[in-house]
Amino acid sequence: MDTSSFIFSCSAHLESLIIQAPSDFECHKEEAVQTFHKTDLYISLSHPTFGQSYPLNLVPNKGIYCTSNLTRVPNPDYKESDGKTDDLSTLISKSNVSKFKSEWSLGLAVVSEDKEVLSSLSQSEIDEVLPQPPSELTHLLSLYKEIKSTTAFTTTSLLPTPTFDGSILTTKHTSISQKLEYPVPSSPSSWTCLHSPSSYKNDGNLWLNLSDGYLAGGRKNWDGSGGTGGGMIHYESEKALGRLKPLSVKITTLNAELKGVDCFSYDEDDMVNIPNLREMLDNLGIDYANLNKTAKTTAELEVELNLSYDFSAITEEGSSLVPVSGPGLIGLKNMGNSCYLASVSQLILSGNVEEIWRRYGKVEIRKEGMMSSDIVTQVRKVVNCFKEGYTSEGYTGAVGDDDDPRGQVLPTMFKKSIAGKHEEFNTGQQQDAVEWFRWFLERVSEAEEEEVKVKGLFGFEMEQRNVCVDDKTVRYKKSEDNCLVLNVPKEKIVYEEEEREEKKMKVEGEEKKIPTGKVSIYDCLDHLTQPSHNPDHLWEHNNSRGTTSTLGVKTFPKYLPLQVQRYEIDEATYMPKKLEVDVDVPETLELEKYRAKRPDGDVEAPDSAPADAAPAQFVPNEAALQQLMGMGFQRNGCVRALLNTGNSDADSAMNWVFAHMEDANFNSELSPSELSPGSTSDGPTSMDVDVDEAAVASLVANLGMFTAEQVRPVFAHVNGAQDRAADWLFGHMDSLDADIAALAAAPAAASSSSSPSGSDVQVVSDGQGVYDLIGFVSHIGPNTGSGHYVCHLKKDGKWVIFNDDKVALSVKPPKTKGFLYLFVRRDGGVEGW
Repeated sequence: MDTSSFIFSCSAHLESLIIQAPSDFECHKEEAVQTFHKTDLYISLSHPTFGQSYPLNLVPNKGIYCTSNLTRVPNPDYKESDGKTDDLSTLISKSNVSKFKSEWSLGLAVVSEDKEVLSSLSQSEIDEVLPQPPSELTHLLSLYKEIKSTTAFTTTSLLPTPTFDGSILTTKHTSISQKLEYPVPSSPSSWTCLHSPSSYKNDGNLWLNLSDGYLAGGRKNWDGSGGTGGGMIHYESEKALGRLKPLSVKITTLNAELKGVDCFSYDEDDMVNIPNLREMLDNLGIDYANLNKTAKTTAELEVELNLSYDFSAITEEGSSLVPVSGPGLIGLKNMGNSCYLASVSQLILSGNVEEIWRRYGKVEIRKEGMMSSDIVTQVRKVVNCFKEGYTSEGYTGAVGDDDDPRGQVLPTMFKKSIAGKHEEFNTGQQQDAVEWFRWFLERVSEAEEEEVKVKGLFGFEMEQRNVCVDDKTVRYKKSEDNCLVLNVPKEKIVYEEEEREEKKMKVEGEEKKIPTGKVSIYDCLDHLTQPSHNPDHLWEHNNSRGTTSTLGVKTFPKYLPLQVQRYEIDEATYMPKKLEVDVDVPETLELEKYRAKRPDGDVEAPDSAPADAAPAQFVPNEAALQQLMGMGFQRNGCVRALLNTGNSDADSAMNWVFAHMEDANFNSELSPSELSPGSTSDGPTSMDVDVDEAAVASLVANLGMFTAEQVRPVFAHVNGAQDRAADWLFGHMDSLDADIAALAAAPAAASSSSSPSGSDVQVVSDGQGVYDLIGFVSHIGPNTGSGHYVCHLKKDGKWVIFNDDKVALSVKPPKTKGFLYLFVRRDGGVEGW
């Protein structure tokens, strides 16, 4: 179209055109705000970006818009790589550079009141007139240039940048005892693992102990690959004999300049920088000046492992999978460690939860303004994409095509809106899928205008029956949740006979295989609902201590999320580690036997002590008190220590003494209120919530730096998950006592809630406890903050795997490997939907 015709078409709008600075995240040139369309976009500085196929009655306004169109061209920055000689930067860039790149052309268009395009100019036509524009277009072209230069407000700018954290601490062991006990061969071809020569793979994964010259294999990777572990075994053996030999260097990374050399501290359990490495190598006579780096560093291998690891255990690689696409079968492009988000989104948004499709499966204007960060708008955007089975108008290729952005669903606005101000979810790091699930439900429910919230579909009540050991009276406590967390009872794990043999210690030097045990989901449910005993629980009505508790499910929701807690605390590293166990989960789950019961004849305990009853005074454990005082501490401080550690034993109290002996009130006389802990209670707190005492004791023993009294309220807060309890404790070290006190004083229901804002879980449904499995999320990796998630869903009687943007019919759904399962109640029905 010629310029004069365009001027004539838009003349009615030119005088009233207002140039204004773009609002944050609203000027999107790469994707529409309410759909995933990437072609034929209409962009304004005052209205959200929309696609040409957007419902006409919902287009914000008539007027002049910039038009954006996407084309695909070869990417000159893309390079094929064999992965053998790449350095770290190449390995990282390999994961972020595609064969093709996207190019956008920006034009202008006039949109009428009935949303008809009256006139338009292409980018090439605009470029011709920009040097000497007609006076009528000067103002308009200013707008055009403003939008064209607004590169900060593109869809990809919302992506968190995945980075490799190369920060390395400087070791504290800069002065170590050195004596060459194991001469190192001068020829690299003669190097081998002294601990297990037969198991050494000649892969360069050899570490030189800088104290004695011992050469051995490195540790295993999280997936089971890696070295023989001989270096660590040597360190532990020497340490047991009182000889600390903490530092090692990967000998195959040595070079004349000592640049990029891998150094590891066994004592500090981390990669380290050794300032005087040159001096230490000289002391051992290592001729590093004539060595060249022949192996990749640990950092390079870690990146490569994450790029190429075969997740066959959960992704069914090796099976002949048939790709599928269409409504309910749309994948989500990985944005960098975002598989947790993709898997949970598929689980609850792609059609298996029909109520969500009904509520969000429509496009409409919720409100003007920041629609790209509006939660309801962005949930609708994802649900509509899933429901309609499309991405960009006119695109006919495969959805999820890595080489064509028009076929990709990149949920950047969705993630940004749901994450909000959450510190972890706003990063590019891997996250716990269950924590994201809970956070998603709470954020969406807060944004919804409907009375019945989306979280109500999953909300249920638990009831705890507490029996006073002294007079057998009972008290019932209800709590609400939206995910049933099940711990795996280790005593119920069964190993096959051949695996039992492999589990036994083998002759030194042979690699040990970690067997995979088996357990039933019903074993986990039995473990959750079996009676437990809390000897420290105070009953105010008779001033006695001791409670036997039994937990049951009071209401069964329409949709029951069920998490199998597959992680425990590693006694060696105090970090979460995965239980190698297959959990037998049937597709039909019978749960009525786990419904909370109130037996006939139960006599409920009074709510409080009799008016004339004096609060019970704390009586310290005399033996423990004498033992503490025998160490030179004053009585008041010792009594205070026993009071804060459950009055159990001197060892626990001693840990508290060492942590608090500098407190201003440590030796002060205890007040009557402090010695009568039940006298000021206004109601049940998290200290009253009965938790798995065996799990508490295990965590106390494993961590070795926290008391049972500290761990117990944290356990109640995280619903009994050991790894989350450990994370919470280590994450609150700077203000541990104050934070635990706040938890202990919080109302029980709020304390046990995992919702981000602490609001209650809406319970709107109950029915027969018979459920059918409709989907599950699986995870592989050492803990929930790494590794990979995939989702399996049952669609029309067939299982489908969702592995990020790859969707296919499932051949062998790994139901025994699930991390988060979703069941639907067979009798259905839920009020308010």
